[in-house]
Amino acid sequence: MTTPTKDLEYAITKPVEDDDDELESMTGTAQREDTSSTEEIAIGVAENKRVSRNRFLVAVVLLVCATAAAVLTYVITDREERQSFENEFAGIASEIISVSQRAEENIFKVMDDFSTMMTSSALATNQTWPFYITPDFERRARASRAVSGGRMLVTVNAVPPAARDEWNDFANRTKGWMQESAELRNVTPAPFLPVMSTFNYTEEGPQRIIPVTGGDDLHLVASQVSPVPTAHRIIVNIDFGTTFIDRWRYMEETGRSARSQIVNMNFWLEEPADGPVNLFYQPVFDSFDEENRNLAAFVYMALRVQDHFEDLLHDGAVGIYVVLTNTCNKTVTYQVNGRESEYLGEGDLHEEEYDYLGIEAGLTVALNEILEGGTESQTGMSCGYYMTIYPSALFHENFQTSRPVVYTIVVLAIFACTSLIFILYDCSVQRRQETVMDSAVKSNKIVNDLFPEQFREQMLENANNSKQNDASMFKVNGTRKSLTKFMSGDLGPFDDDEDIFMTKPVADLFAEATVLFADIVGFTAWSSVREPSQVFTLLESIYRAFDKVAARRHIFKVETVADSYVAVAGVPKPVPNHAMVMARFARDCLHKLPQVVSRLDKHLGPGTRDLTMRFGIHSGPVTAGVLRGEKARFQLFGDTVNTAARIESTSIGNKIHLSDRTAQLICAAGKGAWVERRSEKVHLKGKGTMETYWLNAQVRAGLMRAGSVCGSMVSDQNDRVEQATYHSPALSDHTRRLVEWNIESLSRLLRQIVAYRKTTSTTTKTLKKVVEEGGPSTLDEVAEVIALPGFDQQTACKKVDPDTIVLGPDVMKQLYSYVSWVAQSYNDNPFHNFEHASHVMMSIMKLLSRIVAPELEMAPDTDEKDRISRIAAQLHDNTYGITSDPMTQFAIALSALVHDCDHRGVPNGRLVEEDEHLARLYDQSVAEQHSIDTAWSELMSDDYKDLRACIYSSDDELKRFRQVVVNVVLATDIFDKQLKKLRNARWEKAFRVRSPSETLGTVDVNRKATIVMEHIMQASDVAHCMQHWHVYTKWNERLFQEMFKAYATGRADKDPSLGWYKGELWFFDNYIIPLSKKLHDCGVFGVSSDEYLNYATENRKEWAEKGEAIVAEMANKYRTLLQPTEVPEAFSDEEEGTSKIKNELEV
Repeated sequence: MTTPTKDLEYAITKPVEDDDDELESMTGTAQREDTSSTEEIAIGVAENKRVSRNRFLVAVVLLVCATAAAVLTYVITDREERQSFENEFAGIASEIISVSQRAEENIFKVMDDFSTMMTSSALATNQTWPFYITPDFERRARASRAVSGGRMLVTVNAVPPAARDEWNDFANRTKGWMQESAELRNVTPAPFLPVMSTFNYTEEGPQRIIPVTGGDDLHLVASQVSPVPTAHRIIVNIDFGTTFIDRWRYMEETGRSARSQIVNMNFWLEEPADGPVNLFYQPVFDSFDEENRNLAAFVYMALRVQDHFEDLLHDGAVGIYVVLTNTCNKTVTYQVNGRESEYLGEGDLHEEEYDYLGIEAGLTVALNEILEGGTESQTGMSCGYYMTIYPSALFHENFQTSRPVVYTIVVLAIFACTSLIFILYDCSVQRRQETVMDSAVKSNKIVNDLFPEQFREQMLENANNSKQNDASMFKVNGTRKSLTKFMSGDLGPFDDDEDIFMTKPVADLFAEATVLFADIVGFTAWSSVREPSQVFTLLESIYRAFDKVAARRHIFKVETVADSYVAVAGVPKPVPNHAMVMARFARDCLHKLPQVVSRLDKHLGPGTRDLTMRFGIHSGPVTAGVLRGEKARFQLFGDTVNTAARIESTSIGNKIHLSDRTAQLICAAGKGAWVERRSEKVHLKGKGTMETYWLNAQVRAGLMRAGSVCGSMVSDQNDRVEQATYHSPALSDHTRRLVEWNIESLSRLLRQIVAYRKTTSTTTKTLKKVVEEGGPSTLDEVAEVIALPGFDQQTACKKVDPDTIVLGPDVMKQLYSYVSWVAQSYNDNPFHNFEHASHVMMSIMKLLSRIVAPELEMAPDTDEKDRISRIAAQLHDNTYGITSDPMTQFAIALSALVHDCDHRGVPNGRLVEEDEHLARLYDQSVAEQHSIDTAWSELMSDDYKDLRACIYSSDDELKRFRQVVVNVVLATDIFDKQLKKLRNARWEKAFRVRSPSETLGTVDVNRKATIVMEHIMQASDVAHCMQHWHVYTKWNERLFQEMFKAYATGRADKDPSLGWYKGELWFFDNYIIPLSKKLHDCGVFGVSSDEYLNYATENRKEWAEKGEAIVAEMANKYRTLLQPTEVPEAFSDEEEGTSKIKNELEV
């Protein structure tokens, strides 16, 4: 490398001839620099031109697209409206034609039937024509007119001139039919003409009656008329020979029916017609032999033409023209407006602009033959009719909207907005492009000045290769930012394993943080008696409320595990007062919990309101990070997390447990009044004995301790829950909550009943009588087989969502009244009380909700209705029909509620001794029969008629409802040997092993259903033995208390504590566990049967270990129930008595 000095010396001493080369070299360099600058300018100019050209092309394309889209939108929308108009009109026209043709066919069929009846009647009674009168004419004619819509029906007999006098004599002898017909109508008939007569016709109609005394023409005499003529309508015994002779000859020649011209018949009709009428003629022959029969008479019926178009269309279909034309050269026009029609007048009066839409069709077979070229019209004898149907402007208006214009404007507006956005975006891009271009020019000039061309390209290539590494370095240096980004939901999982090893994990150490663990006390026992959906409803409701508090307090929720809630303060954003923030959060959650569970108590059942939470808080350093991979999660690690979990596990319900470190931070913040030392030290696993503190949860606005400064701790008023409840002075608060929950459960089943009833043909009706009892005693009503409804595929496919059903206020009021009465009917027993009935009801609802069907393998393309139908059918078969009948489910649930009504707290044997009245009424199952009769009698009172109408709607349903209640309640008497023997025999008969070829009959299926229903009740009545240990011990102690109370008051002979331990083991081995196995064997309840069996086995095992101590503790606890005068002599001394009990228990 040469120095500048040496270069200068070289330049001075350099030969002159070298100057040209130097100059040339310098000039070349300058030229290259100028060329480079010129190229840069040229590139910029070319780029600007290209951008401008593209901008212009985009603008043109947008304009063309906007115009094309607008035109296309208008054309398509307008075409859709017109197509909709034409399709709707075509459908209406098709309906008019179809109905009219059917009406025509029906009229001729009715006429033919009436003609056949006359021929048959004449032959059967040996009457000769024309001397024939139809017996019971008015009834028969009225029926024919009702079916066809006829205004008048007339029979016309053909009387030869020679038989004129004989006919007059016959007519006078048989005129009694007029009086009979008049009596049916309760009217006075018109005068009878004793002599065949005719009318003197004028332009105004028939004016004068003229007796027929001579002539050689055939007489066509009106022999009978329906409705019977009254007042001026003198038609009977009138000769219409000159009027009908052409029709007579036509029918005589062809043997076919005929139809008249459109005429005005108001003079002859009983009730004048609004518009012209048609006469339909039907020949009557003297025999059924087509080869040798003769025309003896004919029947004609008058019908108003426009009756075909009445009650035909929906109310919105107005303005339809029907142009009726016949082959006798007459045309009339009608307008159909929804369910009504209007006669417009003679001629074709439709609107000509709709000629192209006219639809033509014939009304009769004869006309179709004429239209097809088969025959010619018999003008004046029989007229064929065809109709042409047109729309009107009035009808078209219903389909003309502003949609095409609106849609076109919307499309143009969208393109205008798009263009505006494009312009704004283009301006932004242009400014950015100018900035980038200016920066690129400057950067390129610097690079060109610094580096030769051959190195410049290589540097750019290396820069591109190192881009990924630069991004990775940025990730490493921005760990905390990446962590914050993940917690806001912006950082996703890695695509493959190589990414994990090529980059540093997203994790960091947070030196100052506070971790909280919270747990629901009693959740395991509570959830063991609930449906899965109810468990999740509770957890979602509680944690959603906590999440809202966390968002307000800037607490980060880490996760929820089962019923545990984990949160942290100071991560990922450091918070100086993290302990204070977490304390406020825990306090708010503790105050929020009672509001949530109180609101849910009505829906989730008794015991929900009693749930509490315990909290544990510890402060210290934590490691926080993202565990990358599938389902990446944010996690906390370290001793602080473990200690917080231990602190929570040693807390108690409704308490916030603080570690020493957290308490110190709170005190250091000047809030020493918030904490108080726990009276005893706690032992933490892995930590040893520690001194801990309680957070004073009552430190809120208005409840501050003296000297505390906590006014900022007022929680948001919007979080307060206000729940309106009904307060009944006759019920305690606890009982009222139980009543409300039972009402909620029963009303849900009632809605299912109403929804089921909407899909069936069952109609609600008021029953004339109510069955109180079915025999000498309720026990006699126990049915071996209860018949349940069969499977209805249509009902399954038309299933109505019960949640859409709203029960009437009267039904809900009566349901509330009845359940409240049931609650009050229970005595104040420790075990057999309304709370236990509600517990049984809860188990019933759980078992009914857990009824399952085997999985079905279906093709992916199975129709939805077919899939629903097959699933419903399988569920029906698998549950023996129980799930298909919501009324049966309601009866089971109601049985659970009332099965111990007015229970006296003593067994049946003692009850018989104490109550002579009950002893006379019942000889077995005394308490159970008494409960049924008590509850049933109340339900059947007039106060609950709307509730009963909602439960059942027919005598069959009432009978089935009664049978289910009786069978299910009496199934709870498990100690009656006779009933137990009968039930076991039925079980063996129903669930015996069958050969593969043996099919189940309806009786067999119903027998299984009956047994399953009884076992549902039996299992629910002792469900506490097959639920969580805490639930079992709670009700076991209450039963012990009840029996000990009976013993203490002299109502029982034996001290229950002496055999209680072994008795429970016997009860588990001989009843509970076999019963839970039967639930499994019947194959209805799925995993619930396994759950019951597992709990029963575990409880039996734990009772075997702890039962003796528990019995001793209970005996000592309830000895206080003994009155001093009733204490046995051996128990007079407390210590001696206690020793005696212990010795007996040990034995």
